[in-house]
Amino acid sequence: MRQATRGTAHADVAGIVHFVNLIAASGRSPRTARRLQTVVATDVTITDTRALVWLMPDRKITVGQVAAALEVDLSRASRQLGRLEEMGLILRAVDPGDRRTHWITITDAGRALLRTWWAVWINDYLVALDGWATGDVVRLGELIERLHRAVARDAAGPVIDIPADCVARALGPEADRPRRAALERFAPVVAAFVEWTGLTTDPVANTQRLAQLARCPVAMRSLIALRTVARHGPLAVSELGERLGMDSSRASKHAAELADKGLLMRAVDTLDRRSSRLRATRKGTELIRRIDTLQRQKVREATAHWPHEEIAACSSLLERYADDLASGHVDVRGWAVPWEQTDKADVPASRERAATR
Repeated sequence: MRQATRGTAHADVAGIVHFVNLIAASGRSPRTARRLQTVVATDVTITDTRALVWLMPDRKITVGQVAAALEVDLSRASRQLGRLEEMGLILRAVDPGDRRTHWITITDAGRALLRTWWAVWINDYLVALDGWATGDVVRLGELIERLHRAVARDAAGPVIDIPADCVARALGPEADRPRRAALERFAPVVAAFVEWTGLTTDPVANTQRLAQLARCPVAMRSLIALRTVARHGPLAVSELGERLGMDSSRASKHAAELADKGLLMRAVDTLDRRSSRLRATRKGTELIRRIDTLQRQKVREATAHWPHEEIAACSSLLERYADDLASGHVDVRGWAVPWEQTDKADVPASRERAATR
C-alpha cells in the first residue's frame, strides 16, 4: 500500500491562509462593528467583546492581564474596562490583600451580550454550509478541529457558550437527523477556531503581528485596503469602500495613506477619463507577498507532520468555505441568510455581505 506523503515546504496552504485572513479582516471591518451594535443595541466594539471573552465563563483577571491579552497598554485597557463597567458588563473589585490590584469579572449582562452576538455570527458559519453535502460538513469540521490543534499548539482557547437554538435556526424544521447532528458537532469547532483567530497573538492568524514582521509601514486598516486592491483591483474608491464596508471618504483616506507610501497608485479609468481607479504598485504587491510568505511558512510549519493529501484537502475545503462565507448576505435584523432563500425586500439594496466575525 502506498504511504501518504508527508507535508513539505511546498505544500499548498493557500486555502487555509485565505480562510484565516477572511476571519481576521472581517473582525476589523466597520461593517462588523455596525452589525454588532445593531444586534446588541449597545455601543460596544469588537475589541470590547474580545475583552469580555477573556472573562468567560467565570474567570477573574487583572487589568494588566486584559492589557496583555488585547496587546494594548495599561492606560488604554483601564479606559476600556471603565466603559464596560459603566455599561454594567463587568465588575471591578479591589483585592483586599493588595489594594493596588483590581480584579475584573464579567456580569450576567456581559454574558448575555456575548451570547446574543455569538448566536448571530455563528449563524453566518452555519448558513454558509447550506449547499454542502453532510459528509463534506463532517470532513470540514474534522479538518478545522485538527488545524486548530496544530496552530494553537494546545494553548487554552476561549470558552464559547453555543446558544441552544443556533443549529435549529440555521437548519429550519425540515432538516434530517444526520444533518442536524453534523451541524451540532460543527458549530463549537468553528466557533472556537474563529474566536481563537480573533484573540491570538500567533502570527499564523494575527495580521498585525505579521505586518510587524514584514516591516509594514501603514496601519492595519490601510493594509487590508491594500490587500483588497491587490486582490480585486483596479478599483474605484467607491468600490473599495463597498468591499471594506465603509464610506468613500474613509476609503479615500486609506488610499491616500497607501499612495503616500508608494504602495498604491491612481490610474485614469480608460472608460471614464474623469475618474480614476486604484492599483497596487510593485512595492505594494511586494509587501503583500512578504506577508503572505511569512503566513504560509507559519501554517506549513504547524502542519509539517500532516500527510500532503490531508493538507490539500484542508486547503481545498477551506477555500470553498471562505468563498461561500464571503458571498453570504444579512437581512435587516443582522442575521445571515442564503441569498437564494431571501425575501429580496428584506435585504438592504446593497446586498450587504454577512460580516463573518
